[in-house]
Amino acid sequence: MDERHPNTTGRSWSPTAPQGERSMTDQAREVAQSARHGLEQASEYLNETVSKTQEMVTRYTDGGVDRVKEDVVEYTRKQPMTALLIATGAGLVLGMLMSVGRRR
Repeated sequence: MDERHPNTTGRSWSPTAPQGERSMTDQAREVAQSARHGLEQASEYLNETVSKTQEMVTRYTDGGVDRVKEDVVEYTRKQPMTALLIATGAGLVLGMLMSVGRRR
């Protein structure tokens, strides 16, 4: 075996390798198919997310501030800890932004 390219798989390679072993072309084809499938899934997810976002924007545009308020109250009742953490994070960010403006 060539010392410059050690065999890390424990299998030996020969030009007359058995048909059971996949060729590099087959492996590359499988990787390409897997990547294509992943991109298709990502595209579907992105399309669904854009569609849901458009629906929410339309809903809030039609319902106004009252609709936003209702949704915030409903979410806070369903997920009180998450809502508290979001509000805390938003308060910290706003406080930091306001303090930077005062220091100048």
